[in-house]
Amino acid sequence: VATDSEDCGACLQLLINMGREEGLPLDLMRAISAGDCTAMPDDVALTYRWAKSTLHHAACDEDEQLREAILARWGKRGLISLTLAMAGARSFPFVKRALGHQQSCRILQWEK
Repeated sequence: VATDSEDCGACLQLLINMGREEGLPLDLMRAISAGDCTAMPDDVALTYRWAKSTLHHAACDEDEQLREAILARWGKRGLISLTLAMAGARSFPFVKRALGHQQSCRILQWEK
């Protein structure tokens, strides 16, 4: 979600490739990419909704409710870990774009 907020393809493709190498289910990665929370396990859907809310400056009430749900599920360490992972995921695409190295969009390749 964080990489998608900054990137039009190349970094997302890298994440898809790494997910495949780690054995993440293709259906799960597609659901995340499509924003289909109904096809995600509850933990993934919660994290997805919180990330979207945080990245897109959602209404304060919604953002706070999701943050509280994250805290209830994984505690303060979990919230901090997710926050730092999101910040890190946004860094490389941002730097790449700022330096003029993000030249074109491309269609994501899901299969090897």
